[in-house]
Amino acid sequence: MEKTQIRALDRLNLVYLNEWLMAGSCPYVKVKINNGSWKELGTVLDKCPNEAGWDEVVLPRNWAGKLRIEERKLEITYLHHIRIEYRYLDKKPRYIALLDRKINPLRLSPGSAVEFLAPLASGGETPVLVLNGFFVGVPQLHSLDPPNDKIDNFRLK
Repeated sequence: MEKTQIRALDRLNLVYLNEWLMAGSCPYVKVKINNGSWKELGTVLDKCPNEAGWDEVVLPRNWAGKLRIEERKLEITYLHHIRIEYRYLDKKPRYIALLDRKINPLRLSPGSAVEFLAPLASGGETPVLVLNGFFVGVPQLHSLDPPNDKIDNFRLK
C-alpha cells in the first residue's frame, strides 16, 4: 500500500468561493389575516431571474389588508409594479396601485422586507396580488480566517 503525505491545512491561505444555481429562488410573500397572524403565501417572481416579468398570487379572502414581501436569500429583488386587483365575476376588475416605479425600481437586499397596506374589498370579489419585477443572485466570497469552527472540525481520514 502506497503512503500519501497529508499536509496540515493552511488557514491563512484559504479562500472559499460559493456561487449556486439560481433555480426557483425568489422573494417571499406573507399577508396578515383577520385574526392578526401572518400567513405565508410562498414565493413570487420565481420565473424572473435577471429579467423583469409579471406574477400574481390569489390572496385569501380573510386577509386584513397588509402584505409583506421579503428577500430571504442571498439575492437582490427589484420591484417595478405592485397592485391589488379585486376581480369580479360579472364586471371589470378594479385595482389599487401600491407601487409604480418603472424607471427607479424598489430594491430589496438580502434579509430586507417591505410592507404595504391596501383597502379591503367590499365582498364578493377575489383579491389578487399582481407584481412586476425580477431578482438577481449575489455571489459571495468568503475568507475563512481562524478561528473557524468549520475548519477546526475538518479532519482528513
